[in-house]
Amino acid sequence: MKYKQYEKAAKRHRATCDNLLKIVEDGFIGNKPIEQHEKDKMLENIYYLSGYVVECILSFKYFQLIKYNKNNSVYDFNDFKTYFSTHSKAPVIELIRERGGVKVNQIPIVGNIKLKQIEKDMYEHWKTKVRYTTIDLPFDVNLPNVFVFYSLCNKIYLTARDL
Repeated sequence: MKYKQYEKAAKRHRATCDNLLKIVEDGFIGNKPIEQHEKDKMLENIYYLSGYVVECILSFKYFQLIKYNKNNSVYDFNDFKTYFSTHSKAPVIELIRERGGVKVNQIPIVGNIKLKQIEKDMYEHWKTKVRYTTIDLPFDVNLPNVFVFYSLCNKIYLTARDL
């Protein structure tokens, strides 16, 4: 896999989240009302995919900043298993801070932008295991919270992509 695929995956996950949010907010698929348990499932998926929007765009930015050969597979990168297959956010964010210059301060989570408490909580508790369950989370995976988190992830995506 080439590192450009991370950017494409972030874009794809973002589009899916946009569409699912519209469906949940509208409350209908076609002219059929959506039952609450179906909305809840969609909200869990939006939360899960929103986290992947961030992971993917920051992974793309990481490889871009280290000037990784765009023709090489990311699987050949020495630290791939340590940083990427384990979904470790900290080393990726640290390198982006170190090499990204002043502009990275504009990226939420990476820079020094003040976040709402719910944004921090949802980001800090996002793990790949939320694809299976959200039961142990210390916040509700409801429309207002998911919308706030998705908005944060969208801002990270747009800012990181455009640097």
